[in-house]
Amino acid sequence: MSFDIIRCVHLSKSFLNLAVLKDIDLAIPTGSIFMILGPSGCGKTTLISIIAGILKKDSGTCMLLNHDLDHMSSKELTAFRGKNIGFVFQNYHLISTISVLDNAMVPLLINGVDEVVAKNKAREILSKVGLSNREHLYPDQLSGGEQQRLAIARGVIHEPKILICDEPTAALDHETGDQVVGLISNMNKNFQTTAVIVTHDHRILKYADYIAHIEDGRIVSIEQPKKDNA
Repeated sequence: MSFDIIRCVHLSKSFLNLAVLKDIDLAIPTGSIFMILGPSGCGKTTLISIIAGILKKDSGTCMLLNHDLDHMSSKELTAFRGKNIGFVFQNYHLISTISVLDNAMVPLLINGVDEVVAKNKAREILSKVGLSNREHLYPDQLSGGEQQRLAIARGVIHEPKILICDEPTAALDHETGDQVVGLISNMNKNFQTTAVIVTHDHRILKYADYIAHIEDGRIVSIEQPKKDNA
């Protein structure tokens, strides 16, 4: 039976007395593709940073897998994120000095997986994202779309329960962006990973199971759009 893998209640956050998030209530069902849509500066990135335990909330509660990350020590939080959360960033955040294969392996090595096992798993996931012939290259030798595919491979290689994506199509053209979110959708189906995608790109909304509209730090509506065969 499905449950809400993420639940935030009365969540608020301010910076220098400026309210960025205002009394947020949010429930994200397990296994869904949940998009958070809104203009720049509306609080989207702050919200997912709190969800991921990167930022501390000022008030309210935010539970992941029935855990309140604010109650964890730094060591416990790092271990929890390493096991349960994957990240895909707008600017990729790849390590420029190591190969495509080594970039993909990073989350497994952090989690203590044997290097040979990690390398085999990395080759498998790179094949799934169409980069099996790029494993010996370096990130700056890839196109923007290929770098984002590598970022997705790295984000899901450890089969996290939650994949958090911050504007994954912002730096991409329409066709490449569509391919990237289609890939996230496939990973969602293959690994049953809950994908939380912050975006202001209306072109990718066809992949969403749920869309939360956020304006000026408040969620103004949540819709469950009819899915086509995206």
